[in-house]
This record gives sequence, structure tokens and C-alpha cells, in this order.
Amino acid sequence: MIRIALRKGAQGEHPRRVAIHRPRRFALFILTTLQESSARIRQISLRDASACFLAIPTNQRYGIRGPSALIMPIIRSIWFCLLLMVSAVGCAQHGLWSVQTTPKLEILNQQIKNNANDAQALSNRGYALSLLGRKPEARTDLRKAVALKDNGPMHNRVGWAYFNLGDYADAKREMETAAKLSDRKAHYDYYSLVLGYWGVQDMKRALENYQLAVERDPRFGEFKTLNERSSEWTPIERRAIHEVYVLWSKAYRP
Repeated sequence: MIRIALRKGAQGEHPRRVAIHRPRRFALFILTTLQESSARIRQISLRDASACFLAIPTNQRYGIRGPSALIMPIIRSIWFCLLLMVSAVGCAQHGLWSVQTTPKLEILNQQIKNNANDAQALSNRGYALSLLGRKPEARTDLRKAVALKDNGPMHNRVGWAYFNLGDYADAKREMETAAKLSDRKAHYDYYSLVLGYWGVQDMKRALENYQLAVERDPRFGEFKTLNERSSEWTPIERRAIHEVYVLWSKAYRP
């Protein structure tokens, strides 16, 4: 049984500490709840799920018996946070963002139908599909695009698509290839490499290339102008560049 122990304070004071005994069993209970909730997440609304979780029935299977009224607000807060996490994970796992078609995709589909070897249309469609959650189709288009057009801009474009797919090793490879083909003279080379190295957790090279990106484009050197420069980037692209900027500005900038 999991017991909730309260350490008493002075008379009239609230208890000072909460201790959960048998934490391994408690952790098993939390993990199992996450798994079961994720499986059901598409069958109930967020509002209904909140009501269910906030009720917090006793769970005899894991030996959790009647936490005191003093602990209940803490447990409810933790439970609700877990609900939000499960909702996000569940939506991602069940392909909520997988979209079958959009006006832009229809145009690109027609372009590729008219010319199956249109590398630019293939790379554009691959990038769009990567953002819409259609990963296998995106990878097929991206591989074909670089096979048809082996130049710096194409490899760079494909690298950004791989980055949004979460294929970070592929993204780094394509961005390095693009930089090599352009002899690092393209305006996008250094900040693209920042994303590539961030993805594979090579922060040393990410910072080195961020410094070079700032020297080429001073907008990367200040938060306000960086924010404007990256305003239309995807969330993961913005996260990467901002994380490297913070580290660069606090610990690397000369």
C-alpha cells in the first residue's frame, strides 16, 4: 500500500512535508495511467477527461487508499498536468496533424503530374508533407528531388524538410552537403548548419556556426532582430535557433 505521511509542524501550522512511501509502485501507477489514458484519449473530450481525472478514485490495484483532504489539491494538480501531457502525446501518436490535402498540395500534385521530374516541385511537396505529418511520402519526394537536382540550394531545402521530420542526422548531412557545394558562400549556409548540429546535439559546432552566421547577418546577433528574422519559421526551427542564440549570447559571444 502507498501511504501518505505528513510531518507535523508547530501547533496550528500546516504540515511541512509530504512523503510518498513505496515510490516505485507509485511510479508504476503513474506510467500505467499514462498508457491507459493515451489509448482512450480519442474517445473522450478534454473536458470530460478533466472531470474524470479530477475525481481521482481510489485505485486498489496499486494499493492507493484514500489520500487525506490536505493532499488532494496536490494530487489533483499533478493529475491535471499529466492529462495535458497525455493529450499532447495522444494527438501526436494518432496523427491528428496528418492532413490529406491542401490547396498548395493540389497545385504541387498537378505540377508533378505534368512533369514527374520537376525537382523543385518534389522538394516543395516533400517539405509541405513533412509539416503535415505525412512522413513516408515526404521522404520519398525528398530523396527523388536531390537525385534529380544535385546542387546546394536543393540539398539545403531538403535538409530543412528532414529537420522538420525529426530526421536530424539526414538534415545535418544535407546541410553540410549544401554548404560544401556552395563553398559556404550562400547566405543560408551557417544558420542552416546551426540547426543541423543542434539536431544531432553537437553544440560546439552549432555555436561556431552561429558566430559565423552573426558575422554574415548581424540580425542573428540580437534577440529582437532574430525573432523578426525567424518569425515565420516552424516551431521546431525557432526552438533550435533560439536555444543556440541564448547559449551563444550568454556563454560564447566574444
